[in-house]
Amino acid sequence: MDTVKLMYLYRNKYINSDELLEELENLDFSNFSSNEIKQIHQIVCDIKKIKDTIPNEVDEYEKRRMKSIDRTIESLEKMKKKNNFDNVVKEKLKKYDKQLHQAKKQKREGGKLYETILKLLMENTIIKANLKKMSDEDLLAFITDYISVPNPLPITKEKFNTLAHIAMKQDDREALWRLAFNYNCQQMDMEIIENYFIEKRDHYYLAELVCACREDISVKRVIDKVLATQDDTFIQKAYQSAIKAGILDKDNINDLEHIDDDIKHDFNIYI
Repeated sequence: MDTVKLMYLYRNKYINSDELLEELENLDFSNFSSNEIKQIHQIVCDIKKIKDTIPNEVDEYEKRRMKSIDRTIESLEKMKKKNNFDNVVKEKLKKYDKQLHQAKKQKREGGKLYETILKLLMENTIIKANLKKMSDEDLLAFITDYISVPNPLPITKEKFNTLAHIAMKQDDREALWRLAFNYNCQQMDMEIIENYFIEKRDHYYLAELVCACREDISVKRVIDKVLATQDDTFIQKAYQSAIKAGILDKDNINDLEHIDDDIKHDFNIYI
Protein backbone atom coordinates (compact mmCIF):
# COMPACT_ATOMS: atom_id res chain seq x y z
CA MET A 1 0.00 0.00 0.00
CA ASP A 2 1.45 3.40 -0.95
CA THR A 3 1.81 6.39 1.37
CA VAL A 4 -0.92 8.47 -0.33
CA LYS A 5 -3.50 5.73 0.12
CA LEU A 6 -2.49 5.29 3.77
CA MET A 7 -2.92 9.02 4.35
CA TYR A 8 -6.36 8.87 2.68
CA LEU A 9 -7.50 5.89 4.74
CA TYR A 10 -6.46 7.61 7.96
CA ARG A 11 -7.91 10.94 6.81
CA ASN A 12 -11.30 9.26 6.39
CA LYS A 13 -10.97 7.19 9.58
CA TYR A 14 -10.98 3.84 7.80
CA ILE A 15 -7.90 2.92 9.81
CA ASN A 16 -6.59 4.07 13.20
CA SER A 17 -3.01 4.99 14.15
CA ASP A 18 -2.14 1.42 15.22
CA GLU A 19 -3.14 0.12 11.79
CA LEU A 20 -1.38 3.06 10.15
CA LEU A 21 1.86 2.29 11.99
CA GLU A 22 1.67 -1.39 11.08
CA GLU A 23 1.23 -0.52 7.38
CA LEU A 24 4.06 2.04 7.42
CA GLU A 25 6.46 -0.38 9.09
CA ASN A 26 5.64 -3.06 6.52
CA LEU A 27 5.92 -0.97 3.37
CA ASP A 28 7.87 -2.41 0.44
CA PHE A 29 10.90 -0.13 0.54
CA SER A 30 12.44 -1.44 -2.69
CA ASN A 31 11.12 1.58 -4.64
CA PHE A 32 12.10 4.16 -2.03
CA SER A 33 15.35 6.13 -1.91
CA SER A 34 17.48 5.97 1.22
CA ASN A 35 16.34 9.50 2.11
CA GLU A 36 12.67 8.53 1.70
CA ILE A 37 13.14 5.44 3.87
CA LYS A 38 14.66 7.67 6.53
CA GLN A 39 11.63 9.98 6.30
CA ILE A 40 9.19 7.06 6.64
CA HIS A 41 11.02 5.87 9.76
CA GLN A 42 10.81 9.43 11.12
CA ILE A 43 7.04 9.50 10.50
CA VAL A 44 6.71 6.25 12.46
CA CYS A 45 8.69 7.69 15.37
CA ASP A 46 6.68 10.95 15.30
CA ILE A 47 3.35 9.11 15.32
CA LYS A 48 4.44 6.98 18.28
CA LYS A 49 5.45 10.13 20.20
CA ILE A 50 2.11 11.78 19.41
CA LYS A 51 0.23 8.69 20.62
CA ASP A 52 2.22 8.71 23.86
CA THR A 53 1.50 12.35 24.61
CA ILE A 54 -2.02 13.06 23.28
CA PRO A 55 -5.06 11.10 24.50
CA ASN A 56 -7.74 9.95 22.11
CA GLU A 57 -11.16 11.63 22.10
CA VAL A 58 -14.56 10.37 21.02
CA ASP A 59 -15.62 13.14 18.65
CA GLU A 60 -19.00 13.84 17.02
CA TYR A 61 -18.10 11.79 13.96
CA GLU A 62 -17.44 8.73 16.09
CA LYS A 63 -20.62 9.26 18.10
CA ARG A 64 -22.64 9.39 14.85
CA ARG A 65 -20.86 6.30 13.54
CA MET A 66 -21.71 4.31 16.66
CA LYS A 67 -25.34 5.48 16.64
CA SER A 68 -25.65 4.49 13.00
CA ILE A 69 -24.24 1.02 13.71
CA ASP A 70 -26.56 0.58 16.70
CA ARG A 71 -29.61 1.58 14.63
CA THR A 72 -28.66 -0.85 11.87
CA ILE A 73 -28.09 -3.70 14.33
CA GLU A 74 -31.47 -2.96 15.90
CA SER A 75 -33.15 -3.04 12.47
CA LEU A 76 -31.47 -6.34 11.65
CA GLU A 77 -32.69 -7.85 14.91
CA LYS A 78 -36.26 -6.87 14.04
CA MET A 79 -35.89 -8.38 10.59
CA LYS A 80 -34.48 -11.64 11.97
CA LYS A 81 -37.43 -11.98 14.36
CA LYS A 82 -39.82 -12.14 11.40
CA ASN A 83 -38.04 -15.32 10.35
CA ASN A 84 -39.62 -15.31 6.88
CA PHE A 85 -36.42 -15.36 4.81
CA ASP A 86 -34.86 -18.18 2.84
CA ASN A 87 -31.49 -19.62 3.90
CA VAL A 88 -29.49 -17.47 1.46
CA VAL A 89 -30.92 -14.23 2.87
CA LYS A 90 -30.55 -15.48 6.46
CA GLU A 91 -26.87 -16.18 5.82
CA LYS A 92 -26.34 -12.70 4.37
CA LEU A 93 -28.06 -11.09 7.35
CA LYS A 94 -25.91 -13.13 9.72
CA LYS A 95 -22.74 -12.08 7.89
CA TYR A 96 -23.79 -8.41 7.88
CA ASP A 97 -24.63 -8.57 11.59
CA LYS A 98 -21.15 -9.97 12.32
CA GLN A 99 -19.52 -7.19 10.27
CA LEU A 100 -21.47 -4.54 12.19
CA HIS A 101 -20.40 -5.90 15.57
CA GLN A 102 -16.79 -6.01 14.38
CA ALA A 103 -17.07 -2.40 13.17
CA LYS A 104 -18.44 -1.41 16.56
CA LYS A 105 -15.35 -2.83 18.29
CA GLN A 106 -12.93 -0.98 16.00
CA LYS A 107 -11.21 1.96 17.63
CA ARG A 108 -11.36 5.23 15.71
CA GLU A 109 -9.51 8.37 16.69
CA GLY A 110 -10.72 11.92 17.10
CA GLY A 111 -9.93 15.30 18.55
CA LYS A 112 -6.38 16.58 18.84
CA LEU A 113 -4.82 13.11 18.41
CA TYR A 114 -6.46 12.62 15.01
CA GLU A 115 -5.83 16.21 13.89
CA THR A 116 -2.12 16.11 14.85
CA ILE A 117 -1.41 12.80 13.08
CA LEU A 118 -3.38 13.88 10.00
CA LYS A 119 -1.45 17.18 9.81
CA LEU A 120 1.81 15.22 10.04
CA LEU A 121 0.73 13.05 7.10
CA MET A 122 -0.67 15.88 4.98
CA GLU A 123 2.53 17.93 5.37
CA ASN A 124 4.91 15.04 4.71
CA THR A 125 7.13 15.74 1.70
CA ILE A 126 6.88 12.18 0.30
CA ILE A 127 3.09 12.16 0.38
CA LYS A 128 2.87 15.69 -1.06
CA ALA A 129 5.31 14.76 -3.84
CA ASN A 130 3.38 11.60 -4.71
CA LEU A 131 0.12 13.55 -4.83
CA LYS A 132 1.73 16.13 -7.12
CA LYS A 133 2.98 13.39 -9.46
CA MET A 134 -0.56 12.14 -10.06
CA SER A 135 -1.98 12.91 -13.49
CA ASP A 136 -5.58 14.09 -13.65
CA GLU A 137 -6.56 10.62 -14.87
CA ASP A 138 -4.79 9.03 -11.90
CA LEU A 139 -6.44 11.48 -9.50
CA LEU A 140 -9.88 10.70 -10.92
CA ALA A 141 -9.24 6.97 -10.53
CA PHE A 142 -7.95 7.48 -6.96
CA ILE A 143 -10.96 9.55 -5.85
CA THR A 144 -13.56 7.35 -7.54
CA ASP A 145 -12.09 4.15 -6.17
CA TYR A 146 -14.42 5.00 -3.26
CA ILE A 147 -18.17 5.48 -3.73
CA SER A 148 -18.06 8.32 -1.23
CA VAL A 149 -15.84 9.37 1.67
CA PRO A 150 -16.56 11.84 4.49
CA ASN A 151 -13.33 13.78 3.93
CA PRO A 152 -12.18 13.74 0.27
CA LEU A 153 -9.01 15.37 -1.01
CA PRO A 154 -9.36 19.15 -1.20
CA ILE A 155 -9.63 20.24 -4.85
CA THR A 156 -10.66 23.46 -6.60
CA LYS A 157 -13.84 23.90 -8.67
CA GLU A 158 -11.63 24.06 -11.75
CA LYS A 159 -10.00 20.72 -10.89
CA PHE A 160 -13.42 19.17 -10.24
CA ASN A 161 -14.60 20.30 -13.68
CA THR A 162 -11.42 18.93 -15.28
CA LEU A 163 -11.95 15.54 -13.64
CA ALA A 164 -15.62 15.54 -14.65
CA HIS A 165 -14.72 16.22 -18.29
CA ILE A 166 -12.17 13.38 -18.24
CA ALA A 167 -14.87 10.99 -17.01
CA MET A 168 -17.23 12.30 -19.71
CA LYS A 169 -14.59 11.82 -22.41
CA GLN A 170 -14.19 8.22 -21.24
CA ASP A 171 -17.99 7.93 -20.88
CA ASP A 172 -17.30 6.53 -17.41
CA ARG A 173 -20.67 7.24 -15.83
CA GLU A 174 -19.96 5.35 -12.62
CA ALA A 175 -16.82 7.45 -12.06
CA LEU A 176 -18.79 10.61 -12.85
CA TRP A 177 -21.48 9.72 -10.33
CA ARG A 178 -18.89 8.80 -7.67
CA LEU A 179 -17.00 12.06 -8.26
CA ALA A 180 -20.22 14.00 -7.63
CA PHE A 181 -21.10 11.92 -4.56
CA ASN A 182 -17.65 12.47 -3.03
CA TYR A 183 -17.87 16.26 -3.44
CA ASN A 184 -21.52 16.81 -2.53
CA CYS A 185 -22.04 19.90 -0.31
CA GLN A 186 -18.67 21.37 -1.36
CA GLN A 187 -19.96 24.00 -3.80
CA MET A 188 -18.93 22.13 -6.94
CA ASP A 189 -20.72 22.50 -10.28
CA MET A 190 -22.94 19.42 -10.31
CA GLU A 191 -25.01 20.85 -13.16
CA ILE A 192 -22.42 19.84 -15.75
CA ILE A 193 -22.86 16.23 -14.62
CA GLU A 194 -26.66 16.34 -14.59
CA ASN A 195 -26.55 17.85 -18.10
CA TYR A 196 -24.34 15.00 -19.30
CA PHE A 197 -26.66 12.30 -17.98
CA ILE A 198 -29.64 14.05 -19.60
CA GLU A 199 -27.75 14.42 -22.89
CA LYS A 200 -26.96 10.69 -22.78
CA ARG A 201 -30.59 9.94 -21.81
CA ASP A 202 -29.27 7.96 -18.83
CA HIS A 203 -32.29 7.89 -16.53
CA TYR A 204 -30.64 5.52 -14.02
CA TYR A 205 -27.53 7.61 -13.29
CA LEU A 206 -29.54 10.83 -13.41
CA ALA A 207 -31.82 9.56 -10.63
CA GLU A 208 -28.83 8.25 -8.64
CA LEU A 209 -27.09 11.62 -9.02
CA VAL A 210 -30.07 13.56 -7.67
CA CYS A 211 -30.49 11.04 -4.86
CA ALA A 212 -26.80 11.29 -3.83
CA CYS A 213 -26.49 15.08 -4.21
CA ARG A 214 -29.85 16.44 -3.07
CA GLU A 215 -28.22 19.45 -1.40
CA ASP A 216 -26.49 20.53 -4.63
CA ILE A 217 -29.10 19.68 -7.25
CA SER A 218 -32.53 21.21 -7.80
CA VAL A 219 -35.14 18.51 -8.45
CA LYS A 220 -37.37 21.07 -10.19
CA ARG A 221 -34.51 22.13 -12.48
CA VAL A 222 -33.83 18.51 -13.45
CA ILE A 223 -37.54 17.88 -14.09
CA ASP A 224 -37.73 20.94 -16.35
CA LYS A 225 -34.69 19.79 -18.32
CA VAL A 226 -35.99 16.24 -18.70
CA LEU A 227 -39.38 17.51 -19.94
CA ALA A 228 -37.61 19.94 -22.30
CA THR A 229 -36.08 16.99 -24.17
CA GLN A 230 -39.59 16.10 -25.41
CA ASP A 231 -38.31 12.52 -25.54
CA ASP A 232 -41.34 10.60 -24.28
CA THR A 233 -39.45 7.33 -23.75
CA PHE A 234 -36.71 9.05 -21.74
CA ILE A 235 -39.27 11.06 -19.75
CA GLN A 236 -41.18 7.92 -18.76
CA LYS A 237 -38.01 6.03 -17.79
CA ALA A 238 -36.59 9.00 -15.87
CA TYR A 239 -39.85 9.28 -13.97
CA GLN A 240 -39.87 5.60 -13.06
CA SER A 241 -36.24 5.78 -11.91
CA ALA A 242 -37.08 8.85 -9.82
CA ILE A 243 -39.90 6.93 -8.15
CA LYS A 244 -37.62 4.02 -7.29
CA ALA A 245 -34.97 6.40 -5.93
CA GLY A 246 -37.59 8.21 -3.81
CA ILE A 247 -36.67 11.68 -5.04
CA LEU A 248 -40.11 13.01 -5.99
CA ASP A 249 -42.82 14.44 -3.77
CA LYS A 250 -46.45 15.50 -4.18
CA ASP A 251 -45.43 19.02 -5.22
CA ASN A 252 -43.51 17.59 -8.19
CA ILE A 253 -46.17 15.16 -9.35
CA ASN A 254 -48.79 17.77 -10.27
CA ASP A 255 -46.42 19.51 -12.70
CA LEU A 256 -45.70 16.43 -14.81
CA GLU A 257 -48.35 16.42 -17.51
CA HIS A 258 -46.28 14.19 -19.82
CA ILE A 259 -46.40 11.23 -17.43
CA ASP A 260 -48.81 8.35 -18.04
CA ASP A 261 -51.69 8.03 -15.59
CA ASP A 262 -50.64 4.44 -14.79
CA ILE A 263 -47.21 5.65 -13.66
CA LYS A 264 -48.80 8.47 -11.66
CA HIS A 265 -50.90 5.86 -9.90
CA ASP A 266 -47.76 3.84 -9.13
CA PHE A 267 -46.18 6.96 -7.67
CA ASN A 268 -48.93 7.25 -5.08
CA ILE A 269 -47.83 3.89 -3.66
CA TYR A 270 -44.44 5.36 -2.81
CA ILE A 271 -45.60 8.48 -0.95
